[in-house]
Amino acid sequence: MKDLMVRFLNSIHIENIDDFDLDFDMVGKNRFNKNQIDMIIVKDTPWIYPLLRKFQDGLDTINYPYSLHFSYRVKPDFKDVSTLFENWYQTLYRLPPNITLTSEKEGYIHIEYENDLEKDSFVNNGTYPNNNKNNNKNIIQNYYNQSYN
Repeated sequence: MKDLMVRFLNSIHIENIDDFDLDFDMVGKNRFNKNQIDMIIVKDTPWIYPLLRKFQDGLDTINYPYSLHFSYRVKPDFKDVSTLFENWYQTLYRLPPNITLTSEKEGYIHIEYENDLEKDSFVNNGTYPNNNKNNNKNIIQNYYNQSYN
């Protein structure tokens, strides 16, 4: 990890820096908004939820406009994504997910809701990007598979 990333992590109050396998691929001022900092971060391995949450909490302390994009050296697989989702869900709702995730095709995740009420709750809250209300299985493209080195 380069010194610039260490300083950034310290600035967002992350103390256990060795737990984060991150580095900057690019940092610069936005050419249209000179007050905004644009960052591209390379992550060596897929996120695990406790570290992602700590990183997101740190981002909340930034008091300037910024954009942040990730790429990954190791392509996350379905298990990485489903584990991240399950841990996020349990942290947020304090219950195991009542949604079934499957992957029949690389780069896509199929979401099956327990019932139509559950589906409407998620779709109407904008939790999932595919708002196909005619099908109890929504297919969303896995954004993780779009950015990796």
